[in-house]
Amino acid sequence: MQFDDDVLISGTTQRSQRNDLLDNTKGYVIYKNGEWQNYHRQNNEQLDQASYRQAFTTAITNQHYYFGSWGRGIVRHHKETGEITIYNAANSVLRGWAADDDRFVVISGLETDQEDRVWATSRFATNPLYVQIPGENTWTAFPKPDAMQFGDETVALFVDSRGQKWVTLQSVTTAGRGLMVLEAGLPAEGEHHQSVKLTDDAGGGNLPDNNVNAIIEDLNGEIWVGTERGIAKYLFPEFIITGTSLERTAQWLINEDPNAGSAFLLRDVQVRTMAVNPANQKWVGTVNNGVWLLNSEGSRVLQHFTTANSPLLSDAITDIEVNPKTGEVYISTDVGLMVYRDRPVEPQPAMNRLKVYPNPFHAASDDQVVIEGLTDQTTVRILTPDGHLIQRFENRGGTAVWDGKDLNGNTTASGVYLIVALDRNGNDRGIGKLVMIR
Repeated sequence: MQFDDDVLISGTTQRSQRNDLLDNTKGYVIYKNGEWQNYHRQNNEQLDQASYRQAFTTAITNQHYYFGSWGRGIVRHHKETGEITIYNAANSVLRGWAADDDRFVVISGLETDQEDRVWATSRFATNPLYVQIPGENTWTAFPKPDAMQFGDETVALFVDSRGQKWVTLQSVTTAGRGLMVLEAGLPAEGEHHQSVKLTDDAGGGNLPDNNVNAIIEDLNGEIWVGTERGIAKYLFPEFIITGTSLERTAQWLINEDPNAGSAFLLRDVQVRTMAVNPANQKWVGTVNNGVWLLNSEGSRVLQHFTTANSPLLSDAITDIEVNPKTGEVYISTDVGLMVYRDRPVEPQPAMNRLKVYPNPFHAASDDQVVIEGLTDQTTVRILTPDGHLIQRFENRGGTAVWDGKDLNGNTTASGVYLIVALDRNGNDRGIGKLVMIR
């Protein structure tokens, strides 16, 4: 599942409880302008002629939607005209697993970079990585990188903001074999770009487990890796390839609760997917333990949703995506798709009058004050009318929340309070007013 202004759904993972959005064997769905648009072999001649089925991965560029399939190559769908182009082993350099059938092209990874280029991994293929440049109709193949060892096969793909390619590795029996990171740039004929392999070895990556299921980049540029046994992060990913073993050592999530059963947060949780919201908090979807929301540092659990304590359809999560403009969190499960309305939203370009609600705030019935209209990385101060500081905290994203307590953790008295937000450079200010009733 991918999201920008539209939602792209891969047919192998999404199904509504109330009605089928898509038969899993057919094609793909685009949610655009308030409507579901279904594309499959029964309503599109091109897809039928190419026997296209089982959409598996998605990507979005400025002009196109891309859908990678399980065995049928890649579909490129023009956003405006609806023109469909299909790339497979018959008309491109895309190839599948040679030991099985290299014409059966499983696109297990599909991503875009900062230059709007589209990158794809073909599961277990001899040439595992491919790229298409905007405006071109051809794909270029990468040779197998030097960091890959005997028995390593490529699966999923993540492209970070520096253009580095993070590729998950498995054996032919699907046992996890860690990660490979490949430097940025386009391939030249016969050229092998620099690469490095990361595993659970303490001196060679320090992953919690070699079976890697999710990779994200947060708002600080850190790379977070979700595995079968917890989460780790790389604080300086720009040095992953050229740096020392120290730069390649992942940091596990440290639990800030000294009384917790483990020093590491979510140490044995089977992570399936992760996403970042505008407050730099991390949404974590698991194989069978529902959804977790972590603080920005990954040291504290903010929420844990399961079928037992929420309307979540299933505890088996397959994908999570965040709409930064609205705060909506799209949660895909093995039985359906849900939407959760999160507080943090995309920051504003400038501040003026802040929106504060509920206003008045009734302590008996309201639990949080919501402050909207912030720029990114602000300092929020709660003041009395005579300038006495009640509370102060740092915030990231366009929305902040306050629990109504002062710096000492005490509930504040009834009255009028000023809310003043300053950006990190002190050049922009936003002001709001709140009436509190105890």
